[in-house]
Amino acid sequence: MPETHNPGRTFVNDELLATLFGAVGPPPPTPSQQPPDEPAPEAESAPSTAEGETGVEEPQQEQEVPAQGETAESQAAAGQACFRQERYEEAANCYRKVLELEPRNRGAHFNLALCMEKLSRHQEACEAFGQAVKLDAEHWQSRLGLAVCLLHLGRPREALGEFEAVFRREAKDGQALFGKAVALHQLGREEQAMELYEALWKSQPESVELLSNMVAATAGKNPNRCKELATRLLDLCPNSRTGLGALAALSWAAKDYEAAAQYSALLVDLVPGSYELWFNVGVACHAAKRLELACDAYREALRVRPAGREAQENMSLALEQLGHARTQQLR
Repeated sequence: MPETHNPGRTFVNDELLATLFGAVGPPPPTPSQQPPDEPAPEAESAPSTAEGETGVEEPQQEQEVPAQGETAESQAAAGQACFRQERYEEAANCYRKVLELEPRNRGAHFNLALCMEKLSRHQEACEAFGQAVKLDAEHWQSRLGLAVCLLHLGRPREALGEFEAVFRREAKDGQALFGKAVALHQLGREEQAMELYEALWKSQPESVELLSNMVAATAGKNPNRCKELATRLLDLCPNSRTGLGALAALSWAAKDYEAAAQYSALLVDLVPGSYELWFNVGVACHAAKRLELACDAYREALRVRPAGREAQENMSLALEQLGHARTQQLR
């Protein structure tokens, strides 16, 4: 095996784990009972039902945005229309105007939080959901949104407490169960997280998000299960970086350098500007004695980071070995 810079460590270094495996896996579910890709804001003028629905008729796509007046009701209507047209900043401004007129309007705080979530402004969303919870501690959807935001902000212990509070009010909510598993995962309690992931997987066997988290939870702890899950994940999503990264690392650990090189090459196609991935391709090809391919990969790594010492030294070694091999062939 070539004298590389501790390729086992470099192959699955912390930076790659953070990028490929993800400390929390895929993004947590959206805080809504609506379909995950289209949460609808509440209507402040209509009370929520037990299922979290507002009872407000869905506006037609061609509906004009209502003229904005100075009443809370007209601003709320304008906010809903803007939200459904994916004009989230405008919708947020409408809800802020509602709150200027009615500071204790829980629905407006909740809807403002949804807008901030759509804009990936998680701190502001967290604050708005928190205000909604203060005004109505029994509104579990606000707690669910708050918990999700806390995960985004890297505060899993607080998030776990909020998910538990959701369970006390809505025991069967699958989003809260998934969020709790993610929080446990972030806290390093992978076994408990896996129990919840496995329970969810029985009813969602084709969930890419769920499988991605399960792969991350088993990485480095249960190689056989991790391989099984990663293979299943790639069947569903061939370009999954989580699946490819897991199989590349598992192949390296098993000293199957050809497979490690193949999975790493697929990964680098997805992230061509990564020095670490090009270096990993080079190291895997190097270990498989594919010296010309190793040199090509090291060159690509150096295009990304010209001062990369590891790639420079490994490439020099590969070129030296390649020259020696060619000399031997000529003899």
